[in-house]
Amino acid sequence: MLDVLLNFLLVALASLFIGTLSSLLGVGGGFLMVPMMIYFLNLSPKVATGTSLFVIFLSSIFTNFAYIKQNRIDFLIVAICSIFSIPASIYGSYLVFILSSVIVRKAFGAYLIFISIFMNLSNKLVKFRYKDPIEIRRNINSEVGTFSYTLKTVLIAIGSIFAGLASALFGVGGGTIIVPILSSLSYVPIHIATASSASVIFFTSLTGSIMRLHFNQIDLPTALSLLLGMLPGTQIGAKFSKKISSRSLSIIFSIFVFILGTYMVIT
Repeated sequence: MLDVLLNFLLVALASLFIGTLSSLLGVGGGFLMVPMMIYFLNLSPKVATGTSLFVIFLSSIFTNFAYIKQNRIDFLIVAICSIFSIPASIYGSYLVFILSSVIVRKAFGAYLIFISIFMNLSNKLVKFRYKDPIEIRRNINSEVGTFSYTLKTVLIAIGSIFAGLASALFGVGGGTIIVPILSSLSYVPIHIATASSASVIFFTSLTGSIMRLHFNQIDLPTALSLLLGMLPGTQIGAKFSKKISSRSLSIIFSIFVFILGTYMVIT
């Protein structure tokens, strides 16, 4: 009984860190939760990704309250991303049901390697001037400041399809794809990009969670222990994200995720 309680508290403590980091970066946190559940809690990759997705959905509710209060969410971005990511999320959920657990685990590792490279590469693509067929000028007044930028809607829509697919397949929010596309390729200010991504995550993770519940791929007790840490963590991250530069954090994050992804692929 004592071992069970200690394990519960350790998972909650680890998820506090995950929740803080995910909120700072505007991602769901699944990139850390899934490996933890596979290697430390001995859950199957399918149940681990499903449980992660469910926790991300619940924690995103509270994250969005904080960002709405700060007026940092661009709801046009949310609408564009959700329209394209939700159908992709449904399709991805069916793929998980068909694929073997080994393939899901190795594919998740490959995904981690991809996002670790993509998040660094996207920062170098700032000089790349892409002319989108449909560009919309936006102005947002938030607690952080006043921002003016142009949305590259076609680019965002394409990226959202991949984000929705990744969300359902790997139990992540999809922010690891959406944030770099918004901030580095569509030039949306990082404070708006991370907050808007968190709002998109709510809709994609909700869709994926419903599908995973249908396939019985969610471990509710584990989800509860993760949620106990994720909820305060996301609030801490949302609060400090106004003051912290995400560049250094992104570099550390990408290095760690690259190593983790490599391990998951080769084992």
